[in-house]
Amino acid sequence: MKTSASWVLTLAVPLAACSSASGPTFNAYQINPQDGVPTYRVECHGLLQGQGVCTDKAKEICGDQPVHPLEPVTPFGRSTDVRTLTFQCGPTPAKPVTAMEPAPVPIAMPAVVKRLDLGGDANFDTDKATLTPAAKRELDQLVADSRGITFKHGEISGYTDSRASAAHNLALSQRRADSVATYLREQGLQCDDLIVRGFGKDNPVASNTTAAGRAMNRRVEIRLIPS
Repeated sequence: MKTSASWVLTLAVPLAACSSASGPTFNAYQINPQDGVPTYRVECHGLLQGQGVCTDKAKEICGDQPVHPLEPVTPFGRSTDVRTLTFQCGPTPAKPVTAMEPAPVPIAMPAVVKRLDLGGDANFDTDKATLTPAAKRELDQLVADSRGITFKHGEISGYTDSRASAAHNLALSQRRADSVATYLREQGLQCDDLIVRGFGKDNPVASNTTAAGRAMNRRVEIRLIPS
């Protein structure tokens, strides 16, 4: 069988056709460019024409350039018996590089300060620095809530009411603050810089003219700042 092929590189016009006794076995077209690149299509007809016919004709059209398929060769169908190859000539275009989104910047969360105030007469006996069971329960809970935390700074401050002498009150407030600090350390509280001070009757939170006010002023304040 002799075949003839005339190549006319014109949009929407056949590039080549090959005929046999049973009709054309392939048609080649130049179709609308995709992305500005010349684009071609080869149709292979007949049960006796393998996929290689389309590929061979695509290579003829591209000459010394590689064939870059845009669509795969479609299989034979019962009604059409056609294979089709749409392609461009030249190397496969590189995929565009997608700009990487910048990694999210972690937001610095403010350090959560642990606070506990041991106030009133339930935490120490009158004029003493010994912790009561009620005070120990509160301190135990603070330690439990602080498991796995190392505090970079802490302050334990003792206060009294205004009764008795200033010297007596200052010494009593220091002993009570020391008792709290010692107990917390014994229970495993981790703090790199712990300041323990007694302030006596300074910084009252209520009036010392009433019993209720004096009870509120007799307190130990705990402030712990995590690392």
